[in-house]
Amino acid sequence: MFDRTKSYEALLDEAAAQIAGARPDDALVDEAAARVWRNLNGPNAGVAAAEVDEIRGCDDYQALIPAYLAGRLSAARAALFEDHTRECVPCRKALVQARSGEAPRPAAGGRRR
Repeated sequence: MFDRTKSYEALLDEAAAQIAGARPDDALVDEAAARVWRNLNGPNAGVAAAEVDEIRGCDDYQALIPAYLAGRLSAARAALFEDHTRECVPCRKALVQARSGEAPRPAAGGRRR
């Protein structure tokens, strides 16, 4: 039952402390880890490695655009690519251009991230 004498902040602090102190079931953690591992090492794992061995800057990210659009990047590389294009305006513009069929323009300054 709700104790009206406690503030909402105190209740929130109490709930957060209980959650922080809780230990998840080992079987649940193992199952989640196995699922993540399968997703990262699925059928497309390593496909992008042949196209770009090491991502050093915008030129490398933009070189991944065709593989990304074709769905050939590993889950890990696709997540990295998506994160970069959310933060980098030139790469985001290049992705939009590629989706629309426009000819790609070179990266401005070859930004490194």
